[in-house]
Amino acid sequence: MPANPTFRDTPDVAPKPEISALSDETKDYKEDFMPKDGSSTSVPSVGFSANTIDLEGDKEMERSPSKTVMESKGVEICFHQLALTAHYVGKDMKRKSRRILKGISGMMGMGTTTAVMGPSGCGKSSLLHSLAGKNDVKNISGHILVDGRTRNEGFNAKIGYVEQDDQLMGIMTVRENLLFSAQLRLPVTVPLPEKRDRVEDIIELLGLWKCANSKIGTEMIRGVSGGERKRCSIGMELVVDPAVIFLDEPTSGLDAFTAFRVVEILADLAAHGKTVILAIHQPRYTVFTLFDNLMLLAEGEMVFQGPAKDGVEYFGRLNFHCEVFNNPCDFFMDVVCNEVRKLDRQVSMGGSVHVQEMGYLARSFKESKEGKAILATCEAKVLASGGCVQGAQTAPKHVRQYATSFCHQFVVVSRRTLLAVVRNPATSIFQVLSFIASAVLLGAFFHGRLTNGPTAMQAHIGCLFMVAYMIIFSAITSLELFIQERSLFVHEKTSGFYRTSAYFIAKILCEILPTRLVPTIFFALITAFMAGLRTDFYHLFMYWLTLAVTSITSTSLCLLVSCATSVYSAAFLGCGAVYLLFMLASGFVLQADQIPNYLAPFKYLSFYRYCLQNLLSLDLKGRVFDCYTPEQLAVSGKVAICLPTGDLYLESQGINPDHLWMNIGILAAMIPVYLGVAYLFLRSLKKKS
Repeated sequence: MPANPTFRDTPDVAPKPEISALSDETKDYKEDFMPKDGSSTSVPSVGFSANTIDLEGDKEMERSPSKTVMESKGVEICFHQLALTAHYVGKDMKRKSRRILKGISGMMGMGTTTAVMGPSGCGKSSLLHSLAGKNDVKNISGHILVDGRTRNEGFNAKIGYVEQDDQLMGIMTVRENLLFSAQLRLPVTVPLPEKRDRVEDIIELLGLWKCANSKIGTEMIRGVSGGERKRCSIGMELVVDPAVIFLDEPTSGLDAFTAFRVVEILADLAAHGKTVILAIHQPRYTVFTLFDNLMLLAEGEMVFQGPAKDGVEYFGRLNFHCEVFNNPCDFFMDVVCNEVRKLDRQVSMGGSVHVQEMGYLARSFKESKEGKAILATCEAKVLASGGCVQGAQTAPKHVRQYATSFCHQFVVVSRRTLLAVVRNPATSIFQVLSFIASAVLLGAFFHGRLTNGPTAMQAHIGCLFMVAYMIIFSAITSLELFIQERSLFVHEKTSGFYRTSAYFIAKILCEILPTRLVPTIFFALITAFMAGLRTDFYHLFMYWLTLAVTSITSTSLCLLVSCATSVYSAAFLGCGAVYLLFMLASGFVLQADQIPNYLAPFKYLSFYRYCLQNLLSLDLKGRVFDCYTPEQLAVSGKVAICLPTGDLYLESQGINPDHLWMNIGILAAMIPVYLGVAYLFLRSLKKKS
């Protein structure tokens, strides 16, 4: 057996750094206020909160910054013969399945930091999702125990899950994001002042006081740094004082120093009794020393599990030796990746599938004393819980329990949605300006053309045709509303922030309706007065109402498409194709009797048809045109087709001008149908494995 490889000037077990909740900036700031003689003094805090220390000496609030987020202790998680199967459609359009996790067993102790490592695609994130209950239970088999008992519904309330990509509302500040999580995930029995106090505790604990009032940032708004975003994501989960914290690649995209600070905070939480489980790819050595336990995966199988400091010695027994100055994490990845490449090469040369599923490293760990001890311990815990270790037992389904009522969720989400509309000019001011610009362009083009002359009827019809076209196609701008927030919604939904219905209704009432109704007011007024349409109160009101209902109907269709797909280009093409179909089937491009039989039924679904019928009825009913007499045509040599009244044109098109309210009712009836289907698509969204 080879001796343990050593690192020069480095102890075998590096001591963990002292618990520190402050960033370097905070520490530097603190040192400026330390007296030179070494005596202690109060350190002023930045920002407004219950923690704020009055620099003038009026009062000082005495409260530990970690008191309200360190009350619950961690739990022990044990999984036995855990398997996960993913189903997908292959290139040959046949349904296929692939085993992601292949019957692995392991344990995560209370008050420890467990790092799950391995190459890309080895199953790290899938393991975390399975343990946290974010994967479809139909695809999971095996046993998952929490403190020796089968995982149940209450487990969801004890966990926090931090995604690899930070899921935060960019237009909100760090403090507002944390308070949003607290308002939705803490019970309504907790008073709002206590929720604010907990938010301030987390800000102090994570060293976010400097950026607490800074926006997270969007494509148009410069926000906080990557490390601050990651700490804010962790804080969103600490709000509920979780017993277990899952983190998927928490150091991804961070520089080495910031990554160390983030993991250092996690190690501090574990030292206070939390159970910390993180998937991480290839950290540097100083980060590696913060881990208590290590799980190394390869091709969905466990190749090592145990104390992180024992990993090098274990692989040394398998004749894989780590160089003196090599980072153990780099060494582990080199060993595993080389073994995976050998397996892939054997399979590509005709080797059996069994070779790929049971490689040398996985077999060695199963046969090692460490692997046998873990397997025996897991089997004993399963038997003690009343389970059966023979065969695979489907993991029990557990339902997300919400901490607050629907009404409370609706109010909080509505407040955030309105804030997003106000702070995001792309969804508020830009919408109004684009409608005004389109209305001015259309009004200027038809200004003075909508007269009662012999050739004016064509101008009336063309103007109203373009009005309907602009109103309907302008709704395509709403496609990105759900597509942009798709990942944020799925994360918050699966984390128990709110019900899908609360989010959906708040989105409709606070964002969709205002951004559709208000711009159509400007559009209707400008086009009516500039183009020369009827502007008395009744006709103007009915004109605006028709445009508003049509805009909401077409927007509802866009929402349906955006909920059904996450690809903007596909949604754009899909909506454009449907709009074109409805336009062709409306009966105005071709006469109703000339529309092909296979397209004729679509005229009853065409909101373009009902909108244009109302617009033409409002403008042409009772209007008289001065047509050329036969003598005038003979003298001028002009050829003109002119109907003396607008009523004759409406009759020729089969339009009943008395059906204004009926057409509006049909358009309004389409809205709940489209929104209902959109809600079903939104409700079916799940976290991908």
